Amino acid sequence: MSCSTTNGMSMYSAPCVKVWFAFEQLGRLIPGASKEVLAQSLRKLEADGIVVRRDLSERVLHVEYELAPEKQEGVVVLLDGLSEWGASFLQMKGHKGRSQDANDS
Repeated sequence: MSCSTTNGMSMYSAPCVKVWFAFEQLGRLIPGASKEVLAQSLRKLEADGIVVRRDLSERVLHVEYELAPEKQEGVVVLLDGLSEWGASFLQMKGHKGRSQDANDS
């Protein structure tokens, strides 16, 4: 399965790879979210078919999450749209880039 967009111009056009995140990893990536809110959000995303939950518990609770394969291409299209909008917004504002901004100070 490929996650490239139909126009072939995606900056996210690498083949899709399964990336699983343990619940605790997600908690570290989103430090402002409480465990309760994170768990509630993941349950909702799972119910909506956006993420897939994998229970690897044997003796210790171990659960991982991944974007549902059928949703991955849609997320890439969304990221491409955001990327294109961001680039045009920065161009419209005359943004020079990070390295030049640092030299302007």
